[in-house]
Amino acid sequence: MSDFDGLTLKQVMDLGNKIGGQERAKRFMSGELILVDKAQQISHDGWANGGVTYASGLDTAAFLADWTKFYTDVFGVVVDLSHVSLPPVRSSFGWGVAVIPGISVQQAFDKCVERLRGWKYTDQSLDKAVPKDKDERTVKDAPYIIWCRPRVEADEELKNLSAKKIAERDITTMTLLERLLLELWFHYKTSGHLDIKNYTLCSGSRHSDGSVPGVDWDSAHGRLRVRWSGVERCSDYIRAREVVSVADAKQAA
Repeated sequence: MSDFDGLTLKQVMDLGNKIGGQERAKRFMSGELILVDKAQQISHDGWANGGVTYASGLDTAAFLADWTKFYTDVFGVVVDLSHVSLPPVRSSFGWGVAVIPGISVQQAFDKCVERLRGWKYTDQSLDKAVPKDKDERTVKDAPYIIWCRPRVEADEELKNLSAKKIAERDITTMTLLERLLLELWFHYKTSGHLDIKNYTLCSGSRHSDGSVPGVDWDSAHGRLRVRWSGVERCSDYIRAREVVSVADAKQAA
């Protein structure tokens, strides 16, 4: 029996439109991905993820396979994530980012420019403007992984919190490199974009002058933007993305 038996022609066409392409259709039919109904996205903020999530919640095996393929398809890099230490799984943190050696924040931005179009606030290389020694996490000899909430828009729980307040509350948040990689992954999966209405405050990073980088999607110009904010600036639409890292597990032990 066909997987489409019992469906009308219109239902089959609607399904094709929702899945959005042959590659994504394969992931859907294999059970790697599930689609979230738009009405559910509106009524349940935890599902406001553009219709992309891993089957059975955060399936770590599916996550590792997915990001391995992402790096091959997007960066042309073969990476082995099989031995990477995983952060503790936390309820409602259903996405993740795998950060690998050899890809800098400027390289990630350049890939965004290539695939999406992009703009940054400075003519300086982001590798210099946002030095690694000011990041909460940096990749060294081996990849690392973080979990984050599965949302198009940055965390509502952290709205109106400045980077200074986030640091005072000891909340672990996304770096600029992690945010750029998440954008690339989301576009790779859906052809869509993150932070269309709001702005991710990348409070896990700092500019060389101590200010804070941030990322959003500039719909008016059809491009990704890397911006900056003062360390004490806060607003309803400026929101960090909380993450779970291996370091969190060590602190809890």
